[in-house]
Amino acid sequence: MLEIYKRIRARREELGISQEELAKRMGYRSRSSINKIENGEDKEKEKKALELIFWDAKEKNKRKK
Repeated sequence: MLEIYKRIRARREELGISQEELAKRMGYRSRSSINKIENGEDKEKEKKALELIFWDAKEKNKRKK
């Protein structure tokens, strides 16, 4: 199983969201925060990123129906 930070990157890429866009959605000023998360350097923000990415995907699926 992939480490969480690798899953975050894979999911972000699946959704076609740039690091910059994800940073904006999470309330960060720059993509450097996302880069740190995706490199496993910021464990505290990993959970927030996961929640946002998976919530966003669910919301988009609801709107498609």
